[in-house]
Amino acid sequence: MTGERRHRAGRKALDDFFNTFLVRNEDAIRPHFGTETKYTPGRRQCQPEDFGSHGWTWRRTVLRSLMLIFLLDKSMSSNVLPGPLFQASSAYKSSSAVLQALTAMLLPSVGDVTRHLGRLDYIATHAQYPLQEYAYHITNLATDLRDGVLLTRLVELLLYPPSALAAQSDNTITVSMPTGHALISALDVNEEIPTVLSQHLKFPCVGRAQKMYNVQIALSALQGVSGVAGKIVEDVRAEDVVDGHREKTMGLLWGLVGRWGLGALVDWKEVENEIKRLRKKWIDTRSDDGSDLGTDDDDDKILELEGLERYTALLKSWAAVIARSRRLSVHNLTTSFANGRVFEAVVDQYWACSPVALDLSTSKSATGTVCNTLEAKMKSIGCSTAFISLVASSSSPYTIPSRDLVISSLAFLASRLLPLAIAHRAASTIQRAY
Repeated sequence: MTGERRHRAGRKALDDFFNTFLVRNEDAIRPHFGTETKYTPGRRQCQPEDFGSHGWTWRRTVLRSLMLIFLLDKSMSSNVLPGPLFQASSAYKSSSAVLQALTAMLLPSVGDVTRHLGRLDYIATHAQYPLQEYAYHITNLATDLRDGVLLTRLVELLLYPPSALAAQSDNTITVSMPTGHALISALDVNEEIPTVLSQHLKFPCVGRAQKMYNVQIALSALQGVSGVAGKIVEDVRAEDVVDGHREKTMGLLWGLVGRWGLGALVDWKEVENEIKRLRKKWIDTRSDDGSDLGTDDDDDKILELEGLERYTALLKSWAAVIARSRRLSVHNLTTSFANGRVFEAVVDQYWACSPVALDLSTSKSATGTVCNTLEAKMKSIGCSTAFISLVASSSSPYTIPSRDLVISSLAFLASRLLPLAIAHRAASTIQRAY
């Protein structure tokens, strides 16, 4: 069933429900009055002849409508229902507006019904704001980050997770803007999804000034974090993100990944073990001692680093020890990777462990599949076409990749190749044992 047909089916089921229980009242059971039932003349709700009449149906419809609105309102305030309550195309975005529209049809002479219901402790408070209808989904990095909403939400999730907010001694968080204005956010311990920064966003943001303001909220929040986070935004301005500056936007995103997410993308303990294994293999098979590939003292210095600096040093050492086997040198993370040979050496080092290479080596009729280029080998290990185009573009001597691109590419290759090598060596060990 397609999405449109499913939507029509759900709408029809909802209409049938309302007609059955709120309009036609088909679930009503006719009251029975026996001899033991006390019957008081004049009380309209107790008269058996009133059941099913127009007035009885009208009163029951009003009562059930009010009950339904109140139930949904309290469900949203208690975080029972996921997602927004009102559709984006709805003309009403609050429980109060729905009450006013309902009474305008059923009780036009009442006026402000919320004032009368308040005397019965019937208080509807839920209101849906435009930002709650925002679809937090990225389809194009060139355009989806320009309004600052997605970027601010990302920074908000990284800087202020629930665990950090629970340990916050102060009940407020202050973010200083470049204009001198301070954004003060009060913490709500009962809030399921914290909106420390999002509550200050200007949305809908149709103008450039609003987009600049939203992006600046994220950048200012990062600048207020001591350590590596401040370095992430030192060369990025709000104008760069709003105007779609690809290199600086990608650099900002990579800085966030390197600071908060890179530790989970790669098994860095395995990277350390792989560097030691390759270094020992070089010393055992070559005449020199491989001192230019690093020593134990260098490893200890790397261990003293933290975060992105440590990950960068490990990736550089890993690429350098592999490149040495091809008589290549890695002096930095930019020009040393300009011709693409280092990337090719890294892929060749582990490509034999990939399932495609194993199938080619064991199959006698593998005439239709040839993996003799860097692009073909990277595609065989699961690299996307976009990633291959970025790395393959470095094959031109006139193209010098950025440092962030090289780090992200090496990190991705490490996450793909090292598990293949570990599994291959384990299988080889078991096979030799048998």
